[in-house]
Amino acid sequence: MNLFKVVSRERLNELLEEQGLSLSGTIDDKSAVEIGNLIGVEGFVDGYASISNDQIILSFTLMKTKSGVIIWAKTLESPVNL
Repeated sequence: MNLFKVVSRERLNELLEEQGLSLSGTIDDKSAVEIGNLIGVEGFVDGYASISNDQIILSFTLMKTKSGVIIWAKTLESPVNL
């Protein structure tokens, strides 16, 4: 059973450029539907990682492609020793 389809961010950016779209960091309902249809998925995970004040911060959201509804979100913070 194939539950997940993984697309690298680089490949996603290539596909979006071909369609005249951009991944600006914020995905609205309309662009979520377009992106999901373009890559053939029902939902996708968006996220970022950053380091601030000796903390690593990871933030993820799982969004349904058709509706743009966020069905799961999580932010994790942890001390980091650089």
